[in-house]
Parts: sequence; structure tokens; C-alpha cells
Amino acid sequence: MRKIRMRNLKTALSVFLCIVILRFFNINYPFYACIAAVICMQSSIFDSFTTGKNKAITIGCIVFLGIMINLTDTTPLIYSTTRLLRRTPKLKSSN
Repeated sequence: MRKIRMRNLKTALSVFLCIVILRFFNINYPFYACIAAVICMQSSIFDSFTTGKNKAITIGCIVFLGIMINLTDTTPLIYSTTRLLRRTPKLKSSN
């Protein structure tokens, strides 16, 4: 049987922390955050941080471009303000 190495433990810890932090903020679907944590995990902490930073910058640019392209009748300031103030309704579970 193969040994559990440090990279496996780091990956498991990062997924666990994602789930705990998202539960704290009452977010019910941690799937994408956990996938990002697994993808960004590298052999060293510095490389993991660099990969995560690059991923965050890339996603931020893509979201910004998507918002700017789809703006039709409002200014970016009004759109941003309404998105921040509007809360999305939570899905009700059927028990």
C-alpha cells in the first residue's frame, strides 16, 4: 500500500478549509471552490500561492470583461451597486 504524502495532506486540508469557510459564510455549494483548491495545489507553498493568485487575476479579468460586454442600459457603477446590494434567494430543500 502506498504512503500518504504531504501533498495529499495539503490538498485534503485545503479542501476541508474551503468547506469550513464556505459553511461559515452560509454558502451551500462549495464544489467549485474545492476544485480550484485542488487545481492550485503545487509542490511548494510559494508555487501554490502564485498559481492561486494568477487564477484569481484571470477570473477577475474574465468577469470584468463579461460584465462590460453585457452592459446595455446601465453604467458600470449602477450595475455594480445593484449587484452588491441584491441578495440571491436561497434554494429551499425539500425534506
